[in-house]
Amino acid sequence: NYSSFARTIWRHHGGVSSRGLSGRFYLLLLNLCINNQLSIDWELFVSIFSELKRLELPRSLLLACECAVQSNALELAASEERVDILSCVGDAVITISSIVINEITSSMEGGNEQSVQDCLSTLHRITSLIIAEPVQVDRISFVNEYMAMSSHFESKSHRKLSQGFSEEATRILAHLTDPHQFSAASSTAPNNDSEHNVAEQNVEYSTLKNSKEAVEAFER
Repeated sequence: NYSSFARTIWRHHGGVSSRGLSGRFYLLLLNLCINNQLSIDWELFVSIFSELKRLELPRSLLLACECAVQSNALELAASEERVDILSCVGDAVITISSIVINEITSSMEGGNEQSVQDCLSTLHRITSLIIAEPVQVDRISFVNEYMAMSSHFESKSHRKLSQGFSEEATRILAHLTDPHQFSAASSTAPNNDSEHNVAEQNVEYSTLKNSKEAVEAFER
């Protein structure tokens, strides 16, 4: 039983202090924990995420979130109505996004262009988590935040960053299934070609009968 094995390892080695190894250590435990998709030790699952947050290991935390989504562990949590698990991963996504935005801002102040590109790549991965169906986050808040960042960097003449945040906001917009939420979020979209396309589609979007039709129409 992989989950029991993970629990045994945790009991003897959990909370290791070495930051150099702890990220890989906890990711290994997480993979063992969710290996059996029919029965997952949710208490251990939460403990692993808590340790990754405590140790401030954002990249390992991002990998953990991706692992939870791709393994369908969150779908199982949703089917079992484990709101605590869904909130745990959602909070992790919020934490990672905040850290990455701070890193991007710091990189720009330090003139580190390569770091900015790496952060934008990470931001794209975060957006993939935000739009993943089992993940429970306030998508509108992310749209608003990314649009605000796009406008901020546009005002600083950082076109690449402005466009990067704008594109991620657009990706999230495309997955808002409530027409009213879509309309409210897209009304503050930055003024670029990609966002203009979103706004134009919103005219028909708001008249659709239900969210399923809205999504199908938007993705055509």
